[in-house]
Amino acid sequence: MWCWKSSELGYDRAYLLIAVLTELRTNALKHTASGTICGRVRMEMESYQGMFWGAVTDEGALPGRPSTVPEVGEGFGLRLVDRLAEAWGWCGGNGGPLMVWAMVDPRGQEEPGPERKWIIPGQHSAKRTTG
Repeated sequence: MWCWKSSELGYDRAYLLIAVLTELRTNALKHTASGTICGRVRMEMESYQGMFWGAVTDEGALPGRPSTVPEVGEGFGLRLVDRLAEAWGWCGGNGGPLMVWAMVDPRGQEEPGPERKWIIPGQHSAKRTTG
């Protein structure tokens, strides 16, 4: 709930931000070394002109497991992020720390567009899925 308090938004506007960042944190704890004993995640959030950028950085791949990258698949989590965030993506890899970021507009969305509006150079950006 740190993101709610830090955002200075009422709950009715902060729930998108809370849902997206909670899902990113949950994924880091579930799928990376951050979820092991003494594991950690780094969470960051910044605001600019009513938009919020949030990121979760994990501690890399689980010991003895190949590294993975975030993608919308069969699970519900990143589908939720994909639908609620204006844009999301990741940087890092090769078994090392991975930062997954999302841009959230707490004012909500009229209707999702076919493509993302925000692309941060040098990072992997997710494309909006439909259906």
